[in-house]
Amino acid sequence: MCSMVGHWTIRGYGPFAAVESSTAKVIGTVGLWYPNDWPEPEIKWALSRPFWGMGYASEAVRAIQVPAFLHLGKKAPISLIDAENEPSIRLARAVHAKHERTVEFRGSPWHVYRHPSE
Repeated sequence: MCSMVGHWTIRGYGPFAAVESSTAKVIGTVGLWYPNDWPEPEIKWALSRPFWGMGYASEAVRAIQVPAFLHLGKKAPISLIDAENEPSIRLARAVHAKHERTVEFRGSPWHVYRHPSE
């Protein structure tokens, strides 16, 4: 939690709490994220496992794509995804992010997916 508050303080943007509207339960985070060792600002998502596959992540990512693009000065954000994280790769494709390249990151291959600019 402290890293997210610090991110907002330093960068002026950051992830939001994802809340299930029917229960008001916090189910994860989604939003702009740019830690110091990341290659570029990204749209991140991280939901609690019981809420995977219910459409919450794709809804949240779609809601943040246009504001993220505008906030970053017209440069479309990425999502940096571990090459073995098939659920996140499927989600990136579902929200029309395109695989741009594979990079070595923290000792293993990660995919860079670029979100649409419009």
